[in-house]
Amino acid sequence: MRNEKRYFNLTEKHTVEELSEGLFSGKYDGFVGMTSTEFMRAFPEQYKAAKKMSNLAQSWPDRAAQIRANWAKQSEPRAYTQNELVARAHWPEDVVRRVLNQDYLGTPLHGVGIGEFAKNHKAQYAQLQLAMASYGLSGRSVEEAEQRYIAATTIPKPLDIPAKTRLDDKTADTLNLPRGIELDGESHQAAINAAEQVLREAAEAAVRAKAKEILSDPAKTAEVLAETT
Repeated sequence: MRNEKRYFNLTEKHTVEELSEGLFSGKYDGFVGMTSTEFMRAFPEQYKAAKKMSNLAQSWPDRAAQIRANWAKQSEPRAYTQNELVARAHWPEDVVRRVLNQDYLGTPLHGVGIGEFAKNHKAQYAQLQLAMASYGLSGRSVEEAEQRYIAATTIPKPLDIPAKTRLDDKTADTLNLPRGIELDGESHQAAINAAEQVLREAAEAAVRAKAKEILSDPAKTAEVLAETT
Protein backbone atom coordinates (compact mmCIF):
# COMPACT_ATOMS: atom_id res chain seq x y z
CA MET A 1 0.00 0.00 0.00
CA ARG A 2 1.34 3.44 -0.95
CA ASN A 3 2.05 5.67 2.04
CA GLU A 4 -0.06 8.80 2.26
CA LYS A 5 2.24 11.78 1.92
CA ARG A 6 1.72 15.46 2.70
CA TYR A 7 3.09 18.35 0.69
CA PHE A 8 3.26 22.05 1.56
CA ASN A 9 2.20 24.43 -1.23
CA LEU A 10 4.71 27.28 -1.40
CA THR A 11 2.77 29.12 -4.11
CA GLU A 12 -0.10 29.95 -1.76
CA LYS A 13 -0.20 32.90 0.63
CA HIS A 14 0.77 31.95 4.20
CA THR A 15 1.30 33.61 7.53
CA VAL A 16 4.76 33.53 9.09
CA GLU A 17 3.54 30.85 11.50
CA GLU A 18 2.27 28.68 8.63
CA LEU A 19 5.52 29.12 6.71
CA SER A 20 7.51 28.22 9.79
CA GLU A 21 5.57 25.01 10.21
CA GLY A 22 5.53 24.18 6.50
CA LEU A 23 9.24 24.77 5.92
CA PHE A 24 10.84 23.62 9.16
CA SER A 25 8.50 21.43 11.22
CA GLY A 26 9.25 18.20 9.33
CA LYS A 27 5.54 17.46 9.06
CA TYR A 28 5.61 17.54 5.26
CA ASP A 29 7.26 15.20 2.79
CA GLY A 30 8.01 17.91 0.25
CA PHE A 31 6.80 21.07 -1.40
CA VAL A 32 4.47 22.01 -4.25
CA GLY A 33 5.16 24.82 -6.70
CA MET A 34 8.83 25.30 -5.84
CA THR A 35 11.53 23.88 -3.62
CA SER A 36 12.43 25.41 -0.27
CA THR A 37 15.67 26.70 -1.80
CA GLU A 38 13.79 28.39 -4.61
CA PHE A 39 11.42 29.95 -2.06
CA MET A 40 14.36 31.20 0.00
CA ARG A 41 15.86 32.88 -3.08
CA ALA A 42 12.54 34.34 -4.24
CA PHE A 43 11.33 35.51 -0.82
CA PRO A 44 14.39 35.89 1.43
CA GLU A 45 12.71 38.08 4.07
CA GLN A 46 9.76 35.74 4.53
CA TYR A 47 12.11 32.76 4.68
CA LYS A 48 14.26 34.41 7.37
CA ALA A 49 11.21 35.35 9.44
CA ALA A 50 9.84 31.82 9.25
CA LYS A 51 13.26 30.37 10.13
CA LYS A 52 13.62 32.69 13.10
CA MET A 53 10.17 31.77 14.41
CA SER A 54 10.97 28.10 13.99
CA ASN A 55 14.15 28.47 16.03
CA LEU A 56 12.34 30.36 18.78
CA ALA A 57 9.47 27.91 18.90
CA GLN A 58 11.56 24.78 19.18
CA SER A 59 13.55 23.71 22.16
CA TRP A 60 16.53 21.43 21.68
CA PRO A 61 14.57 18.30 22.71
CA ASP A 62 11.93 19.22 20.14
CA ARG A 63 14.52 19.68 17.41
CA ALA A 64 16.19 16.41 18.36
CA ALA A 65 12.84 14.61 18.17
CA GLN A 66 12.24 16.20 14.76
CA ILE A 67 15.65 15.03 13.52
CA ARG A 68 14.95 11.50 14.71
CA ALA A 69 11.52 11.58 13.04
CA ASN A 70 13.09 12.74 9.76
CA TRP A 71 15.68 9.96 9.96
CA ALA A 72 12.94 7.40 10.59
CA LYS A 73 10.94 8.74 7.66
CA GLN A 74 13.95 8.56 5.37
CA SER A 75 14.59 4.97 6.41
CA GLU A 76 11.11 3.90 5.29
CA PRO A 77 11.10 1.91 2.01
CA ARG A 78 10.32 4.05 -1.02
CA ALA A 79 6.93 3.29 -2.59
CA TYR A 80 6.46 3.47 -6.36
CA THR A 81 3.48 3.24 -8.69
CA GLN A 82 3.62 1.48 -12.05
CA ASN A 83 3.31 4.80 -13.91
CA GLU A 84 6.24 6.26 -12.01
CA LEU A 85 8.46 3.26 -12.70
CA VAL A 86 7.62 3.29 -16.41
CA ALA A 87 8.44 7.01 -16.51
CA ARG A 88 11.82 6.34 -14.93
CA ALA A 89 12.50 3.58 -17.47
CA HIS A 90 11.76 5.90 -20.41
CA TRP A 91 13.51 8.88 -18.86
CA PRO A 92 16.74 7.97 -17.03
CA GLU A 93 17.97 10.56 -14.56
CA ASP A 94 20.97 11.56 -16.69
CA VAL A 95 18.66 12.23 -19.65
CA VAL A 96 16.31 14.27 -17.47
CA ARG A 97 19.22 16.37 -16.22
CA ARG A 98 20.37 16.96 -19.81
CA VAL A 99 16.88 18.14 -20.73
CA LEU A 100 16.87 20.49 -17.74
CA ASN A 101 20.19 21.87 -18.98
CA GLN A 102 18.62 22.37 -22.43
CA ASP A 103 20.88 19.72 -23.97
CA TYR A 104 18.25 18.03 -26.16
CA LEU A 105 20.39 16.19 -28.73
CA GLY A 106 20.30 12.44 -28.28
CA THR A 107 17.27 12.63 -25.96
CA PRO A 108 13.65 11.67 -26.76
CA LEU A 109 13.04 15.34 -27.56
CA HIS A 110 14.63 14.62 -30.96
CA GLY A 111 16.54 17.88 -30.98
CA VAL A 112 13.48 20.14 -30.58
CA GLY A 113 12.94 22.58 -27.73
CA ILE A 114 11.03 21.66 -24.60
CA GLY A 115 8.17 24.01 -25.52
CA GLU A 116 7.61 22.42 -28.91
CA PHE A 117 7.92 18.94 -27.41
CA ALA A 118 5.31 19.75 -24.74
CA LYS A 119 2.93 21.09 -27.41
CA ASN A 120 3.23 18.19 -29.87
CA HIS A 121 3.78 15.28 -27.46
CA LYS A 122 1.58 15.99 -24.45
CA ALA A 123 1.60 12.45 -23.04
CA GLN A 124 5.38 12.06 -23.33
CA TYR A 125 5.91 15.50 -21.82
CA ALA A 126 3.69 14.58 -18.87
CA GLN A 127 5.72 11.39 -18.46
CA LEU A 128 8.92 13.46 -18.46
CA GLN A 129 7.44 15.64 -15.72
CA LEU A 130 6.60 12.51 -13.73
CA ALA A 131 10.17 11.27 -14.08
CA MET A 132 11.47 14.67 -12.94
CA ALA A 133 9.29 14.49 -9.84
CA SER A 134 10.41 10.93 -9.18
CA TYR A 135 14.07 11.98 -9.24
CA GLY A 136 13.35 14.98 -7.02
CA LEU A 137 14.14 17.40 -9.84
CA SER A 138 10.74 19.10 -9.99
CA GLY A 139 8.77 21.45 -7.79
CA ARG A 140 5.79 19.12 -8.15
CA SER A 141 5.11 16.12 -5.97
CA VAL A 142 5.09 12.67 -7.55
CA GLU A 143 1.38 12.39 -6.85
CA GLU A 144 0.61 15.67 -8.63
CA ALA A 145 2.83 14.79 -11.61
CA GLU A 146 1.23 11.36 -11.89
CA GLN A 147 -2.28 12.85 -11.92
CA ARG A 148 -1.20 15.12 -14.77
CA TYR A 149 0.23 12.13 -16.63
CA ILE A 150 -2.98 10.12 -16.17
CA ALA A 151 -5.04 13.06 -17.45
CA ALA A 152 -2.76 13.43 -20.50
CA THR A 153 -2.97 9.74 -21.39
CA THR A 154 -6.67 9.18 -20.76
CA ILE A 155 -8.53 8.63 -24.03
CA PRO A 156 -11.80 10.60 -24.03
CA LYS A 157 -14.96 8.61 -24.47
CA PRO A 158 -16.37 8.68 -28.02
CA LEU A 159 -19.29 11.00 -28.63
CA ASP A 160 -22.61 9.24 -28.25
CA ILE A 161 -24.40 10.45 -31.39
CA PRO A 162 -27.85 8.84 -31.56
CA ALA A 163 -28.97 7.32 -34.87
CA LYS A 164 -31.83 9.15 -36.55
CA THR A 165 -34.81 7.78 -38.51
CA ARG A 166 -36.96 9.65 -41.03
CA LEU A 167 -40.56 10.07 -39.92
CA ASP A 168 -43.17 9.10 -42.53
CA ASP A 169 -45.10 11.99 -44.11
CA LYS A 170 -48.54 10.90 -42.83
CA THR A 171 -47.37 10.84 -39.21
CA ALA A 172 -45.53 14.14 -39.69
CA ASP A 173 -48.70 15.76 -41.07
CA THR A 174 -50.76 14.42 -38.18
CA LEU A 175 -48.34 15.93 -35.63
CA ASN A 176 -47.73 19.15 -37.56
CA LEU A 177 -44.08 18.31 -38.02
CA PRO A 178 -42.15 19.17 -41.20
CA ARG A 179 -42.03 16.41 -43.77
CA GLY A 180 -38.68 14.67 -44.01
CA ILE A 181 -37.82 15.28 -40.34
CA GLU A 182 -35.36 12.83 -38.78
CA LEU A 183 -35.72 11.84 -35.14
CA ASP A 184 -33.64 9.79 -32.73
CA GLY A 185 -34.99 6.39 -31.72
CA GLU A 186 -36.83 7.54 -28.59
CA SER A 187 -38.38 10.57 -30.29
CA HIS A 188 -39.36 8.52 -33.35
CA GLN A 189 -41.22 6.01 -31.20
CA ALA A 190 -42.85 8.84 -29.25
CA ALA A 191 -44.06 10.36 -32.54
CA ILE A 192 -45.62 7.08 -33.65
CA ASN A 193 -47.35 6.64 -30.27
CA ALA A 194 -48.55 10.24 -30.33
CA ALA A 195 -50.01 9.86 -33.85
CA GLU A 196 -51.85 6.70 -32.81
CA GLN A 197 -53.24 8.50 -29.76
CA VAL A 198 -54.43 11.45 -31.89
CA LEU A 199 -56.20 9.09 -34.36
CA ARG A 200 -57.73 7.11 -31.49
CA GLU A 201 -59.00 10.27 -29.81
CA ALA A 202 -60.41 11.48 -33.14
CA ALA A 203 -62.31 8.19 -33.60
CA GLU A 204 -63.67 8.34 -30.06
CA ALA A 205 -64.75 11.94 -30.60
CA ALA A 206 -66.58 10.91 -33.81
CA VAL A 207 -68.45 8.18 -31.94
CA ARG A 208 -69.47 10.61 -29.20
CA ALA A 209 -70.64 13.16 -31.79
CA LYS A 210 -72.73 10.53 -33.58
CA ALA A 211 -74.29 9.41 -30.32
CA LYS A 212 -75.12 12.98 -29.39
CA GLU A 213 -76.69 13.53 -32.79
CA ILE A 214 -78.90 10.46 -32.43
CA LEU A 215 -79.99 11.30 -28.89
CA SER A 216 -80.94 14.84 -29.89
CA ASP A 217 -83.40 13.55 -32.57
CA PRO A 218 -86.35 11.54 -31.08
CA ALA A 219 -87.15 9.95 -34.44
CA LYS A 220 -83.60 8.66 -34.91
CA THR A 221 -83.54 7.48 -31.28
CA ALA A 222 -86.73 5.45 -31.82
CA GLU A 223 -85.27 4.06 -35.06
CA VAL A 224 -82.08 2.94 -33.33
CA LEU A 225 -84.03 1.36 -30.46
CA ALA A 226 -86.23 -0.50 -32.95
CA GLU A 227 -83.17 -1.88 -34.75
CA THR A 228 -81.69 -3.18 -31.51
CA THR A 229 -84.86 -4.93 -30.29
